[in-house]
Amino acid sequence: MIKYFVRTTGKRKLDSSYSQIEYELLIDTKGNCGKAFLKQLEYVNDFDAVLLEDDCILCNNFKQRIEEVISKHPTDIINFFNRPLIWRRESYLRGFCYNQCTYFPKGMGHKIVETFATLNILTHSAERILRESLNKLNLKYYGYYPFLVQHLDDGSLMNHDLSYKRRSPYFIEYLEELGISYEEAKSKENKEKLMSLMEEKFKDIDKNKNQ
Repeated sequence: MIKYFVRTTGKRKLDSSYSQIEYELLIDTKGNCGKAFLKQLEYVNDFDAVLLEDDCILCNNFKQRIEEVISKHPTDIINFFNRPLIWRRESYLRGFCYNQCTYFPKGMGHKIVETFATLNILTHSAERILRESLNKLNLKYYGYYPFLVQHLDDGSLMNHDLSYKRRSPYFIEYLEELGISYEEAKSKENKEKLMSLMEEKFKDIDKNKNQ
């Protein structure tokens, strides 16, 4: 059985799309992202676990879709949101980045924590902990595309503000709305269509926030 967890500081209201799943909140009350993440990995170690951050939109039929993917790669770490503006085919990857929605098979959390402890690196972000630990373990993670979550990109509460955009045109709902396959989405013309739709969606989101 797959369990769902949401990493949060408790300061952000979750998008209504999270109502599709039963989840447990993992609250970082001290604002120390790295240390909190290590504790969270230990906490979920006994489960096949999906860790979500609190700043996402989950796609329609999220639970069914994500569990179907996991059933094909049950022993791999799977990243469901990666470099947001880059089109690429699903594959095994190195250089972990982004942690909006990641699956960890049972027993993997402790292995990562144990490995990271040997590196003598001051904790910084969840992404760096995963990147350095997986490199040390010589493990690849599986990158799944198109994305099953969209990043709201409202500004980070998790200690990793970035200057570039962290929303993706390759969100599965955009593809389905425009009738574009993921393979077709790699063309410049279709990416522009998806970017335009994304901008319209976020205009509506921002408008609703301000009401």
